[in-house]
Amino acid sequence: MTEMVEGLLDFSKFISGRIKLNPEEVNLNHLCEHLRRHLTTRAVRENIEIIVFCPGNSPDIYADVNRLKQLFINVLDNIFNFNQPDGYVHFKAEAKEECQPTIEVKCGYSF
Repeated sequence: MTEMVEGLLDFSKFISGRIKLNPEEVNLNHLCEHLRRHLTTRAVRENIEIIVFCPGNSPDIYADVNRLKQLFINVLDNIFNFNQPDGYVHFKAEAKEECQPTIEVKCGYSF
C-alpha cells in the first residue's frame, strides 16, 4: 500500500513539474540485468517463470534510469500480483535505433 501511495505522489509531483527527470545514457543490457536480479527470487518463491531478454547489440538509450527502473518494476510487480503459480512473465527490451526503445511484456499461466 505504501509503494502505491508513493507512486501516486510521484506521479502527482511529475504532473505538477516538481519532479525533474535526469536523463543520461542507459545501457539496456545493464537495465535488464538489474530487473532480472531484482525479480528472480520472487519468481522462484511464487513458482513463476521469468525471462528477461535484451539483445546484446542494442544501442544505449537516453533516459532517466531510475524512473525506468521504477516503471518496469511497478509493471512487473503488478503482473506477479495477478499471476498464478506455474505462470510466466517474459520481458524484452531492445533499441533498434538510439533513443527508440521497444519494450515487450508477455504474461500468463497454464491451466
